[in-house]
Amino acid sequence: MSNRGNVSGILLYAKTQEETHPFLDAKFGNNRIMVKTLDLNQEFEIIREQLDQIKFEFFG
Repeated sequence: MSNRGNVSGILLYAKTQEETHPFLDAKFGNNRIMVKTLDLNQEFEIIREQLDQIKFEFFG
């Protein structure tokens, strides 16, 4: 039995004080993998806007 389904996912990292932050947006076959950094040192409304932007980037 073989599984030929498409799998996609998002890995979110909390932003740190480091100069560089993880980022990846890649497709492997029909599978999309996204790695993003989320700045949690914000008011909740700003965090929600960041999440909405990530959702839009991933799902369109």
